[in-house]
Amino acid sequence: MARRAGIHEADLRDGLRDGGRIQGVLAVVRTTGQDPQIVAYLRVSWTLGYHILRRWRGKGDRVFRTTDAVLQTASRHGYLGPIVVYRAGDPELARFRGVSPHDQGRRDVTRPSSTEEPDDAPDPGDEEETERLPES
Repeated sequence: MARRAGIHEADLRDGLRDGGRIQGVLAVVRTTGQDPQIVAYLRVSWTLGYHILRRWRGKGDRVFRTTDAVLQTASRHGYLGPIVVYRAGDPELARFRGVSPHDQGRRDVTRPSSTEEPDDAPDPGDEEETERLPES
């Protein structure tokens, strides 16, 4: 499983069925627009590092609206340990292998880890008209 691809719930179920376990969960709160978006990174016993939980068929990151939803998803897969919550951009996230540079807050990233726009991208409806100066 490629680290960049993250982990899908089907892969998670297969790994758990084969005797693996979830060893840790991180929740990262991305503040985009008005509502926060929360993504979950899982550390599983059959591979190294943390892997972001992905949507079905790789259609982006699995985004939660509440930390309670992250807790319910983790417990549904047998994880009863702590879930540490970080804000995107927290320098502590750099300690964890597999957390995307986008969530770490590194601005030298060429593209975000999901199909969503980066946090600092302008909303299409917020375009301002600017006066163009003649070129010299």
